[in-house]
Amino acid sequence: QVEKAADDAVKQGEKAVDDAKAEAEKTADAAKKQAEDAVKDAQAQAEKAVDDAKTQAEAAVADAKKQASEAVAGLPAGSSQAQAAQQKAEQAVQDAQDKAEKAVGDARKQAEAAVKDATDKAEKAADDAKKKAEQAVKDAEDKARKAADDAKAAADKAVKDAEAKAEKAVQDAEKQADKAMSDAKAAAEAAVKDAEAQVEKAVDDARKAAEQAVHDAEAKAEKAVEDAEKQAEKAIADAEKQAEQAAEDAKKAAEQAVADVEKKADEAVKNAEKAAEQAMADAKKMADQLMQQAQQALDALTASALTAVNGLKDKLADQLYGPNSPLTQAWQNGSDQIKDLKKNVMGLLDDHDAGGCSDNNPIPGAVSDLLNRAAPLADEWKGVAEKAAKSLPDPHDLEQWADKTGKSGSDLVKHVMDSAPSAKSLANMVPVP
Repeated sequence: QVEKAADDAVKQGEKAVDDAKAEAEKTADAAKKQAEDAVKDAQAQAEKAVDDAKTQAEAAVADAKKQASEAVAGLPAGSSQAQAAQQKAEQAVQDAQDKAEKAVGDARKQAEAAVKDATDKAEKAADDAKKKAEQAVKDAEDKARKAADDAKAAADKAVKDAEAKAEKAVQDAEKQADKAMSDAKAAAEAAVKDAEAQVEKAVDDARKAAEQAVHDAEAKAEKAVEDAEKQAEKAIADAEKQAEQAAEDAKKAAEQAVADVEKKADEAVKNAEKAAEQAMADAKKMADQLMQQAQQALDALTASALTAVNGLKDKLADQLYGPNSPLTQAWQNGSDQIKDLKKNVMGLLDDHDAGGCSDNNPIPGAVSDLLNRAAPLADEWKGVAEKAAKSLPDPHDLEQWADKTGKSGSDLVKHVMDSAPSAKSLANMVPVP
């Protein structure tokens, strides 16, 4: 934008200079034409004045000759009067001719003076027009130069303002990212706590339900025994009063009642045990589901972390050895993408810590070094280079790495991070053309 503004200012200045030159040439041509017309008019007037003088002189000479002829015609031929008149006539003709020649000479001089004066005026007008044109061109060049300087100053100010806005936008984005990471971490911790609380509550509820079922069964059994004893005692009393046979019948009935009570008590205990076993199975199933969900989340986090780390490695290598030079917008966009990738990786590592995975699977030092590495500067760009790590497994193909190493989950991620070449090592393997 700065270069375009400067180019536009230069083009406008050049156009103004060209317009001034064209206008100056037009003015000079007009002045030259006016001067030429004035000279032509002066020459025409001078020629007319000379012609008029000649005509008047010829008429004066003709009149003098006519008067001389008339004066001589009335006198005797050869007389002294005739000779004197003849001499006067000749003298008059001579005087008329002299006057005519003088008049013609004067007219010619005046004509030449008029032509010279017109020529001088024309030349002066042309010089004035030329000077005005040169001054107009100089003024246009000064204005164009000033316009270019003003455009450059405005462009410099625009660049400074843009840089200031960009820095502020980066600071705001970093603050927002930090807050989002804090919120996400807090939400993850709360979710884990809620899941643990739900599991504990489910187990407690199942245990309480089992205990209550057993307690209810025992209470029912005791009540049934008490009822049976009462019925037996009553039956015995009745049997004693009525007869021994009645006593015998009462005894049998009592024995049967005791057997029934014992059977019902056994059934109640079995039902309570089944309810307790079902509650424990449900609690175990819920716990298994939560563990499976946690493992799936961990696997997703592992895949995302591996993809983000390798993407950051590839972007750093591409920024150093890719085809886009620091003068292109693509290279500038690459620097912004490196910042975003670093933030993404840091967020995934925070999730890794929040999930309690760092104790058994600490973050590799290569990843920390990668995050601490600054984005490549413009003078660090090496140009286009071909990468020579094609023989290594694809860092994104987790199945291939799992088949090759026999590892899975966070162990596989750690192994890939430790084994996969960094952006710097890949760059060192590629010869610089």
